[in-house]
Amino acid sequence: MPKRHKSMSEFAHSTLSLTEFLEEDPDLDIVEQIFIENHIYVVRSAYGAWKRRHPSERNHTGESSKKRSS
Repeated sequence: MPKRHKSMSEFAHSTLSLTEFLEEDPDLDIVEQIFIENHIYVVRSAYGAWKRRHPSERNHTGESSKKRSS
């Protein structure tokens, strides 16, 4: 398995931590709700921009979408 960038494991950890926190059904005020929504927006925007720069490099399964020559 290739070595992953540190930010990927930190992102996974944060995502799981937030998921567990939200499963506890906490009382979130409007500032906390906006905080979560803004961060989700930033991640979606950054990932969408990356995908636009690399449209045919990978498909959704992670496999190369270009046909390989034999």
